[in-house]
Amino acid sequence: MKVTFCGHRNCYNDAEYLNARLDEVIEKLISIGANEFMLGNNGQFDHLSARAVKRAKGKHPYIRSILVKAYIDENYDRELYDETEYPPIEKTPLRFAISARNEYLVNICDVLVSGVKVTFGGAATTREKAIKKKKVIIELYSEN
Repeated sequence: MKVTFCGHRNCYNDAEYLNARLDEVIEKLISIGANEFMLGNNGQFDHLSARAVKRAKGKHPYIRSILVKAYIDENYDRELYDETEYPPIEKTPLRFAISARNEYLVNICDVLVSGVKVTFGGAATTREKAIKKKKVIIELYSEN
């Protein structure tokens, strides 16, 4: 089962809450078969998600942490990921690369973990695309 994440570029004010929820949700997903965690690298929520997967990997070494890059030459913390992938977006203008990568992630995932708190911006757009594609969405800002 493939899991991806979407959330806001700036969210460290909620880091304690998000870390707890991410740990809880990732653990539950692993218990029902999640084994591939597809991650971005373009904001605070992406960073929190990658760290949460890394923590889970300590208990479940068989899970895969995969960075899906928006840019070919993107810098990243190699210790957070088992591998990298560059989606087929090379003809996308650079200013749309993150959106194109996020759409790719929505298309390939089984579950989207949403740290979306507001109804506007790139993360909200990604979440809406997942809703339209009838993906399973886990809302971190909801107790359900």
